[in-house]
Amino acid sequence: MHFSWEKHLELSRNVSAASDKEPGLALALMGVGLTMLLNDLWLQEQQKYLNEEVSNNTGKRVS
Repeated sequence: MHFSWEKHLELSRNVSAASDKEPGLALALMGVGLTMLLNDLWLQEQQKYLNEEVSNNTGKRVS
């Protein structure tokens, strides 16, 4: 589940637009969007950590 930052922003705008007419749907979409954002940020942080570990063990940085 790798969304670009632009896709996260698009989802946020869609939730905002739906909030006036469909508050229940907007809350559900907000929960899904936050879960996806959390997962993407966590994966990015894990990749940074793994790159640092590899760099410390081999002297080379992996991207």
